[in-house]
Amino acid sequence: MQKPLKILLLLLAGILLVLVVLWISNKNNETSTETVDTSEIVPVEDPLDTVLTFYNDWLQAEQSTTTDPILAGLLDSQVLSPEVRANLEKALAEQSEGSLNPVLCQPTVPARIGAKVLFTLDTQAQIMVLARGGEEKSAYQAVVTLKAVDGMWRIAEIACAEGDVAPEREHDFEREGFLLKSVPPPLDPQYWHLVYEENGQLGHTVPLLFSNESICVTANGSESNCDVSQFTEAARVLLQADMIEVGAQVKRIQFK
Repeated sequence: MQKPLKILLLLLAGILLVLVVLWISNKNNETSTETVDTSEIVPVEDPLDTVLTFYNDWLQAEQSTTTDPILAGLLDSQVLSPEVRANLEKALAEQSEGSLNPVLCQPTVPARIGAKVLFTLDTQAQIMVLARGGEEKSAYQAVVTLKAVDGMWRIAEIACAEGDVAPEREHDFEREGFLLKSVPPPLDPQYWHLVYEENGQLGHTVPLLFSNESICVTANGSESNCDVSQFTEAARVLLQADMIEVGAQVKRIQFK
C-alpha cells in the first residue's frame, strides 16, 4: 500500500507545482497589462518654456565665438526625440552656406528669437519659433511639434515653414482642413476640431472655441454667427482664429 500512496503523493505534488507556475504566470500577465502607459502622463511643464529653453541655448551656441551647438552637446539634449536628433545630425552635416539652419529655420543667425503657441493639448503641443531683432521681418519660422513622453515634453518634429504667419497678421492661425468631433483620446470629443496639414503631413489637430463673434460663411457666401449644431463631420473649411492656451478662438470659418 505504501508504493501506490507514494505515487499518489508525487502526482499531487506535480499538479500543485503546475498550478503554482500557472498562478505566477497569470499574475505576471496582470502586472504587465496594468503597466501605466507613460505616453499618457500629462507633463507639468509648459511646452512653450520647454521650447524656449532649448532654442535660447541653441541660439547662444550659434552666436558664440568659442563653441557651437554640437560642441555644447545640445544634440544630446533629452528634450529631443531620437528621430529628431538623427535628422538634425544629418541636416547639420549637409548644411551649406546660405541654407536654412535646421533648428532655427533661418538663413542667418538672428539676434533674438520669439515663440508663440499654435496649440496645446494634454499630451501634444505645437510652438512656432520666429526670428527677432533684424532690420526686416524674416519670412521663415520653425514649427516645433512636441509630444509627452514619461510625463515630459519631447520635441518630436522641427519643420521649417515660409510665409507671412508672424503675429502681425490679422489672425494668429489660418489653416484649411476638415471639421471633426468624433475624435479619439487624448483629444476631447466635447469640442469640434480642425484636422489640417502642416508641411505635407496630415493629422495635426486643434480644438475650436466659439463665441458670439465667431462667423461662419457657407459655400455660397452667406455669413452668420456659427451654429455648431449645423456642422457635419469631415466638412472642409478654411479657419481663421486667434490661438490661446486651450485651442483656437474661432473668428471666421469658410465652408468649401
